[in-house]
Amino acid sequence: MLFLSIALGQAQDIKTSKFILGGSFSIHNGNNSVEAIPADPNATFSNVSEYESSRFSINFNPYVAKQINSNSMIGLRLQYAREVSTTDRELSFYKNSSNGFGIGFFYRQYIYELQSFSFFLQPSANILHSIGKTERDAPAVEDFKSNDYSAGLSLNVSYSIDKWNLFASLIAANYSHNKHRSASQESATTNTNLSLSTALSNFRFGIEKRF
Repeated sequence: MLFLSIALGQAQDIKTSKFILGGSFSIHNGNNSVEAIPADPNATFSNVSEYESSRFSINFNPYVAKQINSNSMIGLRLQYAREVSTTDRELSFYKNSSNGFGIGFFYRQYIYELQSFSFFLQPSANILHSIGKTERDAPAVEDFKSNDYSAGLSLNVSYSIDKWNLFASLIAANYSHNKHRSASQESATTNTNLSLSTALSNFRFGIEKRF
């Protein structure tokens, strides 16, 4: 119904808008099966390592932004993230589930326009605080907390209808630094990650209204 209602409008230049309310949604679902066989020809069957892992995550990001000039804007966004990952080995099972809440900033620069279509670059920075639990053989359940600090850059495409914008991410690069501490740990562990994703593996889309 929303799509049909906004489709009745006509395309309008983004230069007439001052403030933007919007939100984006992303989903990731991946599975991996690994069978590692030692190169030693004398190795027995017990030396074969085999396991399956999966990861499912969703992210919802409502935001408010202000137009700086005809081709750029700056915005503030909130974040809710849900993630579930599992690793299933022959003699062990591991499941991680968490809920996260965060805040971030972004800058948008439009680089090319063709009628109602536009392409833009969007650098961003975010802080996400997560709480969750780990389920495994022993102990059965263990709580944890984590903080994730990230910065990234994405290339996106948008389609304008009247004062509405529909957009999707084409490719994105992201750097993150994570601090994680479980209930049994005396101090937090840290790790960093650099990733590159496309719309084929990590689909992100959104909608926004201009005022």
